[in-house]
Amino acid sequence: MPNKTNKHNWLACVLTLSLTLLISGCWDRQEIEDLAMVIGVGVDTPLKENDSDSETNADSEEASSSDADSESAHQGDESNANQSTQQKIPILLTHQNVVPKVLTGTAKVTGTQKQAYFNISGEGTSFFEIIRNFSTKSSKPPFFLHVKTMVIGEDFARKLSIEKTLEYFLRDTELRRTVLVVVAKGRALDVLNKKPLNETLPAIEILSILDNVRKNLAIATPTSLGFISEHMTTRKSFMIPRVEVSTKTIKIAGASLIKGDTGKMIGWLNEEEVSGANLLLGSGKSKWEKHAGLIKTVLPPTNSLLIYEIRTISSKITPKVQNGQVSFSVHIKLNGRIGEDWSPEENGFDDSYLVKTEKAFEKKIKELTRKSLNKLQKKWKIDVLEFNKALSVHHPDVWEKMKDNWDEEFSKIPIDVHVKVNVREFGLKGSKR
Repeated sequence: MPNKTNKHNWLACVLTLSLTLLISGCWDRQEIEDLAMVIGVGVDTPLKENDSDSETNADSEEASSSDADSESAHQGDESNANQSTQQKIPILLTHQNVVPKVLTGTAKVTGTQKQAYFNISGEGTSFFEIIRNFSTKSSKPPFFLHVKTMVIGEDFARKLSIEKTLEYFLRDTELRRTVLVVVAKGRALDVLNKKPLNETLPAIEILSILDNVRKNLAIATPTSLGFISEHMTTRKSFMIPRVEVSTKTIKIAGASLIKGDTGKMIGWLNEEEVSGANLLLGSGKSKWEKHAGLIKTVLPPTNSLLIYEIRTISSKITPKVQNGQVSFSVHIKLNGRIGEDWSPEENGFDDSYLVKTEKAFEKKIKELTRKSLNKLQKKWKIDVLEFNKALSVHHPDVWEKMKDNWDEEFSKIPIDVHVKVNVREFGLKGSKR
């Protein structure tokens, strides 16, 4: 009997030890207090006076810069000697780091650290090099899992292809492909140093404003790292929202144009031109593609102010091939309401008046779309509105012949725009139609 009991005890011990092998432990756990949580990233070319190796507190509304380390001159000499293996364009990389204790209110705010973030910048010839060099200035390694937005300075976007700019970040296993990218009119560092108006962190302020794509047509469709990677793989041109520093805060409106074959920025679309582009694109399935906003026009003969609030936009691009010649027809349909009407003859109960307002809005929308198409076709010769996609789906044989020189071909193709506006209501002053 004792032998049997000992045998059972021995089996129980073996089973218990075996079960410990199945228990997963956090062997790679990292305490949040030991990490530099990066919430935003900025990429620039350095200023002539060298604004690298700078660390700025966020309560300053302007970008502060410090003198470069004495070693930077020696590093510059070394880079000249090894140009074949290094980037020719110097990089100024900025990380916007969160201060968790200030953000959560668990620490008393004392001294100069009044904000929940600080920016740290460094200069080098590769992103990996700069990030590793941050370890000489900060005891905490950067943690990219919570990055929300990335800002690329205009000068850098014009000089280096966005494919090379984002190569390190797309390769990094911590960075999510849902990170949104914007191009700064000016410098990314200035944007990240600008005190936010409503949010606690500038990077989150950018994210929140981009969410207003459903309220303002001047905001281009937000672009993620994944979206950019896909378009650069297929060498397709696209738009990236523009951000700039205004007097009191930042402003997101307009768009930068990225050429598919070079990956570099070639120019801007202004607010009206982006509005026209969004009308041509219509609304997609994702929340970032739910375009809406206002159309402002005047009503003849008194030229009274008239505002149309868009509820839904649908757009259909139809390619036509006749005798080897390609053309496009775009049919845009909008549903919405009158948001403001200064006309002395305003009468929401009169069908003839409703038709009159609809015609006025249709005319204005055609003007906006024509401005966008003229800029894209005649000046920049670039297709960022997915006309190429429509042609490849409906006429794949024709697309195969034109795809290698598509942007140039696109600039010569006639495009007809047809608009149908439906005024469904006049608010409390009118009635449903």
